[in-house]
Amino acid sequence: MDTTHLPLPTARRVHGAPAYTALQRAEIAEAFKAAKPHLDEYDFICIALQVAGRRNRSIEAACHLAEREVMHRLFGEYTVTTWLVHNGCIEESAEAYSMLLPYRHRWLDSLIAEFSTP
Repeated sequence: MDTTHLPLPTARRVHGAPAYTALQRAEIAEAFKAAKPHLDEYDFICIALQVAGRRNRSIEAACHLAEREVMHRLFGEYTVTTWLVHNGCIEESAEAYSMLLPYRHRWLDSLIAEFSTP
């Protein structure tokens, strides 16, 4: 399944949306970078963030903020796969669940780039 055309969950600027200081943005970017090597093993960005935070306690708080940001962008969906299904981007199938790792890497790369910019 080619996932390069699928949209990425973006920040929603609504009441209650997280607002971060420049320092928090930089720390969140570092958390996303620390999660990247764990994504292949754990498949999900939030789990990769949890692992990164457990392995490096100095970024644990930033990993929690990063995880909160990911979940905020999924707008109540539990995974990005269910977000894609709910938004009509893909049909729910075993193939969809197993083929979305490259998509998750693309999303994580976009989050790193976004939060690396002040």
